[in-house]
Amino acid sequence: MNESTANKIRAELNFSQLYDVAFGWSPEAELSSIIVLWEHLLPSPPMQICDIGAGTGRFTIPLLKMEKKCTAIEPDSEMGDVLCQKLKQLPTEIQNNCTYINDRIEKIDIDKKYDSILLMTDTLGYIWPDTELRRFIANVRNIVAPDAVIVVDVALWSKYAGENREESWTMTVDDVIVETTYRSTLLNMNTSRSADQELIRKEEFTLTRISGQDRLTAYREGALHAFSLKELCAVWQELGFEPMLYVKPGSSEVMSIIDEVPPRLFIAFQQKDKV
Repeated sequence: MNESTANKIRAELNFSQLYDVAFGWSPEAELSSIIVLWEHLLPSPPMQICDIGAGTGRFTIPLLKMEKKCTAIEPDSEMGDVLCQKLKQLPTEIQNNCTYINDRIEKIDIDKKYDSILLMTDTLGYIWPDTELRRFIANVRNIVAPDAVIVVDVALWSKYAGENREESWTMTVDDVIVETTYRSTLLNMNTSRSADQELIRKEEFTLTRISGQDRLTAYREGALHAFSLKELCAVWQELGFEPMLYVKPGSSEVMSIIDEVPPRLFIAFQQKDKV
């Protein structure tokens, strides 16, 4: 690869494009778990779905292909640009079933009621302190139908062994090869190691596109709130929602929230007055 070609690729690539390849495996198994929750809690299959924190469309795109009508809300414009590029590759009649909003839900007015809200891939971890989270959930309440199911993808990081993790993997999508290194560190923000300690997860992504001997790298780091199950459920309950059931991603076995839970789970919440 000559220097002018390398410079062109550097200009065209951004973190979100590499991220989309790095997490390019099919979400079919995870979607099947969400569908199981819908089947247990909704009187009929949901048609109007709001994917909050939609990212590059990992769940929005396959839901549209299932003939659902989706609103994809993503505040990161780079992520949203990738989503929009993927939308343009779909037939026009499917594109017309999607509304994309590049903003935070707290800053927009939506005149629609949804059958289901999806909060996938640690979306809630980016919404902190708790005052912001309460405002967020209050906004969600304004856009849900009476029987709506809110599916929250939760990683209970305090359940993982050790406080530091490192994972590496390689993905190839449409002949694009991306190597990923992911590092996370749990930081205890309290001086005591009590059950109510506040945990923050610092995470780092290093994504490298490989082309022959050339490697082009994008890097991003951030900090997320690492919820406990008790803490998460308490906030939703305070604002009128009840945790109903959960599934382990990729599983079809529906469990009660009082059961012993795995480190990662999809929790279904519904409004209390409909429980």
